Order: sequence, then structure tokens, then C-alpha cells
Amino acid sequence: AVHPEDERFKQLIGKEVILPLQNRKIPVVADEMVDREFGTGAVKITPAHDPNDFEAGKRHDLESITVIDDRGFMNANAGSAYKNLDRFECRKRVVADLEKLDLLVSIEDYTNAIGTCYRCDSIVEPYLSKQWFVNMKPLAKPALEVVKDGKITFYPDRWTKVYLNWMENIRDWCISRQLWWGHRIPVWTCSDCGHFAAYRVDPTVCEKCGSSHLVQDPDVLDTWFSSWLWPFSTLGWPESTEDLDLYYPTSTLITAPEIIFFWVARMIMAGMEFMKEIPFSRVYLHGTVRDAIGRKMSKSLGNSPDPLDIIAKYGADALRFGMVMISPRGSDIFFSEDSLNVGRTFNNKIWNVARFVISNCPERPKAPYPSNLTLFDKWILYRMALAVQDITEGLEQFKFNESAIAIHRFIWHEFCDWYVEIAKLDIYNETKAASRKSDVERILINTLAHAIQLLHPFSPFITEEIWNQLYTDNGSIMNSEWPDLGDFLNFKEDAQKAEIIQRTVTSIRTMRSEIHIPPATEIHVVLGITDLSIGELHEQQKDIIEHLCRVKKLDISERPEPPQIRATSLTDDGVDVYIDLKDVVDVPMEVTRLKKEIAKNDQEIEKVTQKLNNEKFIANAPNEIVEKNRAIHTELSDKKLKLTRALIMLGEIQQ
Repeated sequence: AVHPEDERFKQLIGKEVILPLQNRKIPVVADEMVDREFGTGAVKITPAHDPNDFEAGKRHDLESITVIDDRGFMNANAGSAYKNLDRFECRKRVVADLEKLDLLVSIEDYTNAIGTCYRCDSIVEPYLSKQWFVNMKPLAKPALEVVKDGKITFYPDRWTKVYLNWMENIRDWCISRQLWWGHRIPVWTCSDCGHFAAYRVDPTVCEKCGSSHLVQDPDVLDTWFSSWLWPFSTLGWPESTEDLDLYYPTSTLITAPEIIFFWVARMIMAGMEFMKEIPFSRVYLHGTVRDAIGRKMSKSLGNSPDPLDIIAKYGADALRFGMVMISPRGSDIFFSEDSLNVGRTFNNKIWNVARFVISNCPERPKAPYPSNLTLFDKWILYRMALAVQDITEGLEQFKFNESAIAIHRFIWHEFCDWYVEIAKLDIYNETKAASRKSDVERILINTLAHAIQLLHPFSPFITEEIWNQLYTDNGSIMNSEWPDLGDFLNFKEDAQKAEIIQRTVTSIRTMRSEIHIPPATEIHVVLGITDLSIGELHEQQKDIIEHLCRVKKLDISERPEPPQIRATSLTDDGVDVYIDLKDVVDVPMEVTRLKKEIAKNDQEIEKVTQKLNNEKFIANAPNEIVEKNRAIHTELSDKKLKLTRALIMLGEIQQ
């Protein structure tokens, strides 16, 4: 075969050449599969020993001649000089014979893609033989329609096109395998007359000639031929059973995208053919777990940690939660133990807040939320209603990592960092009315209970333990109802007011941190607020601001008198924030410290910048090292921004 546009051989197309050592005439054909740049540009076609050549043979009506037997020895078609030789010995003999006849021009080494046995690594020779096939086009048609009609949905949606493309161009399925174990193909051949047929029950005589000399086909069925029956064969089919009625069809299949054709498509086809109904309505195709540098985890590479070792080190919940957080829908997962630290620290946070709530709410009332709610009571209930909404939607759409991020944000940053700290004002203040303390206890208990219900799909063990400590006689958390808190979304306007206070608190805390005011030091804060409604709001929440920011004195004014020595910032709501630094910070000393730290930080930035600007480093260093240096550069740049902002607040640098 030669390429039809190869000028070197155009004049030979349609003629014949003599096959060396055999003296057999073979035609010269033109085929676009030939690579003109490889070797001589002319290639021997062996339809019986190569899949591509087999297709070329069909295109050009070539004879398929098998020269190797099923033991790997040459047969009579190879010629009398090579018959009964082992394939490897035959190749050596052929090379020697070509050299004797001066027909061998040159020998070159090149990489050849050959198949090998996955068990013993022996080379597998392509070999033309009769096999059993299933006619797939009639089966594919109804399986195509149910996806086009939306009766079966793929997540992520991009796999729908892949499925449709494969099904629309489906080829017949070879179902026979030459293996020792498996479901035997139910076909019997008569040794006397040669008649063969498939049977549901083992036959005793030939249906054509009556002979009892029947031989069952030695091949077994492709393993996927058994697997495509899984949705109903496991439930008693072909009998009509209670389990089959109850569980077929099921709702969701979760599997890997590499078997979308081997298994998913075939289960749909089998379901439509044998049950006349889809086997499932949703298919979620998840990503592959890879190591930090993108390699698929495998035993042979030794890059797959033992899950039992990981669980012993971090805990099962930490493993589950950490993995889910780094698993975008349908995308591959790049595993590192850093993600498990996120799960472990999160579990510690949950355990600690549960201990706080349980120890400070001894009655643990099962009563519903109170009706007499403060601004921040309404804020936490609104945020929880949003969390329920986001987490539920994420689970229903198979966006598990988005649900995990949402519950992490709610428990850690909203419930623990804000509401629990605010609740301490009521819990630890002996002057507070008993009714208010009771209200806070009910909110804490119910919010914690709902939070661990939302977390339970990701971290089942710690949530079950906390649930049983919250409600000793309430059974398993698995039997509790999923939270429905839609009414709390009506608190949106109140939540927005609470967020104005949060931005002021965050501004004060940020300034304290950046200019190194010790956490235990109480400060004097002045707020300048021209908007009367926002000013009134701050007056109403004054005790919360003082509590959260360690403020001993808080002045709120429309036209304030800023402290002489101060740090300043402006919130997004137009609130001027001043911290009086007199007797709190040694300003000259703090300025000197900040300048030294900025200089040191600049030196570190310069070192990393030189590396990242070095083309040899980028080209030769492992990808994870390059990415680590980029992350360091970002971290140092952010640090410089904070240090510079602190100097600006101290009046040393003009913006």
C-alpha cells in the first residue's frame, strides 16, 4: 500500500509486485492510511494480522491470509521453509534469508506500539478468527431516544454529546472471549452435520440431524455482556419479583467516565431491550483521583496511599470531607495530604463548638426557634437558610464540592466566628434576662443541630456522635428530616443591616492585627457616620462592637474629633473608623519594625522573582516546584500589601 498522493509510487498503483521468499503476486493499492514520512512510504498490508490492515483489506477487497496458529507457531500459509517455527525464531530466519538474497536494504530501530498481556507481559499477536457479535444498531436506537428526550440526564452535561456521538456511530459488539473463566457462550455445534444454534436450555440432540454429538462453544462472554444486565439481573429477572418491582428503575448511577461505553450505554440498551424501561434517570460521571503532579494513582507507580493508613492518621471524616472539597463536578482530583488537614481542622472546630453549645445549654430544649429575635439572631437564621438552599442544590446537581464549601463556610465563618462569639454576651452576662438566655440557647441548639444535619452526608461519624449527645433519645441523625428553613429567607433585610456592623467590626479587627495591637489590649475607637440610619444602627449594636473588638470606649458621631495619634480606615458603608493609638502602640518603634519587615519581605520577593524569570528554571524544574514558587510569590506580595497598608495607617507613607 502507498499513499494516493505520493509521487514516488503513483505509477505503481494497480500493478503487482512479488512477495519475497514466497514468490506470491500481491497488488499495489493506494490508501490514505499510509504515512508517507515513515520508512520507505510503502507498507505491506496483512489483513489477518493487524486491525488497521483488516479495514484496509475490506476497502480494497484483499485476501486475508492467516500465517500464525493459535499457539504462536507458523502454519502452512507461511511456506514450507517456516512452517511450525516459533514466531520469534521465524522472524530471525526471515531476516537471514533476505540477507542471503541481498534483498535487505537496511535495519533501523524504532518504537513499535504492540499489545501485551496485562498479567504476564507476553506479546499478543493480532489474529483473525471467528467471533460472536451482537447487532447493536437496533439496540442503540431506543437508548438514544431516552437521552435525547431528557429521560436520562448526564452530569456534567458535556458527557451527553460524547454518549450521543458514540451511540449514533455504534458498531457491532464482539462478545466472545478466549478466557478460562466466565459465562460460557450458549452455542452448540453438531459434530456430525455442522449445524450450530444458541439455546436457553442445554440441548441433548441436534435439532437438524438428531445427532447427540454436540459441542458447546469454548469461548466465554465478554464480562461487560454480563454487567449490562446488572440493574435487573440482580433483582430476580427474568422472574417478576418484589425486588424487581421495587428497585427497577433506580434513580442514579455514579461511575467513572472511562466506562461510559463499556457499561453505562450498554445498561441503558439492555434496560430498554429487556425491561422496556430506562434503568436509571441520572448518570453522574466523576473524576479520577490523581497524585499532586497529575499521574493516575496506581499500584505499579506506587503513588497511591493506603486509605487505611490515611484514616488512621487523619480520620475517616477528614478523608471524606477533604476529598470532597477538592472534587469539582466531573473533574479529576489532584490529591495531596494538605486537603486532609482542612478536613481534620474542620472536624476539630465542629467538635469544639459542639462542646461549647452542649456545656452551656444544659437543658438542650427541643422547642422551635424563638419569636423574639435580635438583629444577629435573624442574621444567623438567614445565613443558615441560604446554606440549606446552596447545599441542597449542590447535592441535587452533583456539585458536591460546592456543598462542602458552603457547609464549611457556614459552620466555621458564620456560626462559630460570628454568632457563637456574639451569643457569649448573653450566656456569660449575669444581668441578662433569663428569657433572653433561653432564647439564645434554643438558637444555638437548633442551629447546631441543623448544621450537623447538613454536614452529615460528608462527615457521618462525628455528626452522629454530636447528634446523640444533643438528643440522647432522638435516634440516629440518619433518620432525621432534612432541614427546611425557607421562611428564614424573609430576614434578608435584617441580615443586610447586620452585615454593615460586621464590616465595621472587620475593619477594626484588621487594623488591630496589621499594627500589632495585642489581642488583650482594650482600645478607644471613634466612628464617624454621616448617614443617620447607619449611625443609629451602630448605636443599637454598640455592645456587640465593643465585645468583638475589645473596645473599652466607643464614640459614634456625625462629625467626630479624630484622636491625635490614630490609625484610620473607611468601610464600604461610608463609616470612618479611627483607633486611638496613644498609650497603645509605640508609633516610632512600630514604624521602624514595619520598615524592616518590608525590606526583608522585598528581598524574599526578589529571590523568588529571579527564579520565576529564569527560563531554565521554568523549563527544567518539576511542575510542583514551579507552582510552589508562584504561590510563595503571591503570598509575599500579599504580605507586603498588608505591611504597607499598616504604614499608611500610621501616617508614614502618603497614598
